[in-house]
This record gives sequence, C-alpha cells and structure tokens, in this order.
Amino acid sequence: MFRRLFLPEQNMMLAAIINSIIIALLYFPSLETNTFLHLLDYFFIVFFLLEAAIKIKELGWEVYWKSGWNRFDFLVVLFSLPSLLVNYLPIPDTSIFLLLRLIRLVRLVRLIRFFFFHPHMGKILDGWVERFDLLFLCF
Repeated sequence: MFRRLFLPEQNMMLAAIINSIIIALLYFPSLETNTFLHLLDYFFIVFFLLEAAIKIKELGWEVYWKSGWNRFDFLVVLFSLPSLLVNYLPIPDTSIFLLLRLIRLVRLVRLIRFFFFHPHMGKILDGWVERFDLLFLCF
C-alpha cells in the first residue's frame, strides 16, 4: 500500500503542489497563525520523510543516493525537520524556520522536469484534475 502511494512520481508532485499552496497561505497575515494550516504543513514534512524512507528501503541507499533528485529531496526533508520543533522549544528567533519553509518550495523545480519529460503527461493531468475535484469536495 505504501509503495503505491509514495513511489509514483505524480503522487509526490501532487503532494508538493498542495504543500506549496499551504506554505503560500501561511504567509498571509490573516492565516499565519492558523493552527490547521500549520498542522497540514507538519503532516507534509512527515509525509515527505516517509517518502524518502520508503524509497531508500525499496531502492537501497546506493541506488537512491545516485539520483540527484533523490539527494535534493532528502536534503530538503532533512532541513525541514527542525520546523517540527519550533512550537515546542523556546527559540528566540524563528526567522531561520521561515527560510527553511521557503526552501521546500524549491521542490517545485522538479515539476519542470516532470512536465517536459514524462511520456504520459495528458493522462497525468487528467488524473490531477479529478483529484483536485475530490480535494475541493472535502472542503
């Protein structure tokens, strides 16, 4: 089950897009203290951590680490982990955590590679449209 969720590239791209929207919403002054959005943001940090763990388990460390994109994702997740602690530790200056959150937006660079080089892009976009419909029904 986890393999089917975390290994397909289109699932991870959809997760990155949704997470980027949440990050963008957190920069609106009226939403920056929204607990639900922060919890969703934390969920995605753990989600991407699980993605890395499952890929490492499935591919093995050497094969996983050979891919520049996997290294990039791993480092982004690694640098995101301290953000999980910001609300639980007395940290005087949290501006570094804002920077770490913005670094996660760089994941969207993968979309360029994904859109231009994927042979079944039409089918993937159709699937995304269906998933966004379901997402809006949830809200």
